[in-house]
Amino acid sequence: MLVIAYRENNLYSDFIPKVSEILKNDGVEIKEISYPAGTDPEIIGYKLHENLTSIPNSAILIIADNTCKVALESHLQEISEQEQGIFKSKVRTDHVTLDDFFGTVFISSLANSAINLGVAGRIIAVDLFFNAFYEFLRIIKLPYKTVYVIKDELAAHLYEMRGKEEGMAQKISLSFQEIVPRIKINIVEKFHNISTEDLSNLDTLVVFDRHCDPAVNFFNRDRDSCGLGLPLESCMHDYQMKNLTTNMVKPEHIASVLKVMIE
Repeated sequence: MLVIAYRENNLYSDFIPKVSEILKNDGVEIKEISYPAGTDPEIIGYKLHENLTSIPNSAILIIADNTCKVALESHLQEISEQEQGIFKSKVRTDHVTLDDFFGTVFISSLANSAINLGVAGRIIAVDLFFNAFYEFLRIIKLPYKTVYVIKDELAAHLYEMRGKEEGMAQKISLSFQEIVPRIKINIVEKFHNISTEDLSNLDTLVVFDRHCDPAVNFFNRDRDSCGLGLPLESCMHDYQMKNLTTNMVKPEHIASVLKVMIE
């Protein structure tokens, strides 16, 4: 049995139920386990362990997002070795997380590159990300005069750039300037370095990662302001939902790749 576990966000909540339904119709035994956005990881770890042990199947493959995977691993360290042994004899956790999987499929599709899900750990290469980012900017058009790039948590979803946020911000800036040479780019350390006036200006776009809580909270409240929240697959999904682009990736494509991965 395949179990998909995740903490809800717009991308997963839209795609995973559709993907699950497609796989069920193809004969895959599958179960979704989801937790509301913002659920504390400690609670997720306890609940996910409880949910998985209550499933009668003796052979379970779980593909989880980073939040659920880390939460479960932390919880398992708190239980006895005997309980760990029983759990691990029944449940196998795939090394590819949902974050890796969705990121690779979306970005590979955008960059017109082959999908590689065979490497352990974070599997999105830096050059592939920036090729896809440039293509995304080219597709969405850029009606903006000013762009802010926030370095705080910028590389949270691009592991190879962690500790190199300045370099990542510079590469993002170059992508914008290649498409709109006269666009003004500002690289800032924190969200609060951007003035309220600029944030309310519809000619201004803010690039940030969704692990930057102040930025996420602001753009969740103020839907009229212009934010581009990484990871890139979430940006792509946001623009699809706003009907600003065509469907770059469809649930059927996600399901077909996932089916090959688990076979």
